[in-house]
Amino acid sequence: MGCLDSALARAGSVVRGDAVASVSDRTLTTVVFVHWMKIAAKGNASQKPGTPVIVPTDPPDFAGCIAQVRVRIPSLASTSTARIRSDCRALFAALSAQVLSFLIEADWFEADAAIDHITVTNAQVADALGADKRKQFPTASAYRAFLKLTGQTNRDVLFRVRINLIYDALVKQAHGNSREVERHAREQFLATTSCARYYVMSDCANYRKNPATA
Repeated sequence: MGCLDSALARAGSVVRGDAVASVSDRTLTTVVFVHWMKIAAKGNASQKPGTPVIVPTDPPDFAGCIAQVRVRIPSLASTSTARIRSDCRALFAALSAQVLSFLIEADWFEADAAIDHITVTNAQVADALGADKRKQFPTASAYRAFLKLTGQTNRDVLFRVRINLIYDALVKQAHGNSREVERHAREQFLATTSCARYYVMSDCANYRKNPATA
């Protein structure tokens, strides 16, 4: 379901194996998390032209992030490891919260829609994306440039469109009350939402040890 892989289902809400978070019996794998972290990092860097893209995905030591900083920001090549690690930790906290919130809430909305028998078909998603592309991108090459710039794939964009359509349908069912939709989803699924160590944030306040690494 969405980016939470039901093929890697586990009992309860314990995060196991190659997983960053779980909702009920669905897991968010490290591979998917890292992919969306790269997208978020590109978006973060784009806000300040000339800023290199740093993707911190290896807590708590952040050896990979530190190496990226030393290579991509020459002015920090001689900065202490402790200082760079602190910056990597702060960047990770900001980006991971953004990514996890998006992916976890997407799963909540999909699950809530399924309970309420709300269906969004592939054809509806394709039509919606087509309409968006006609408004925003004059040519196919302009759309491809957008994907390259943001680090997204067409599949990622389709996923975003699907979640938007599902959310809109839930809001319509709630008579336009978006706060009610979000409150209801949180009440339904927060208790069964967990994050692995170092990934805990507001939408997965439950921390369950990974038995494979504990």
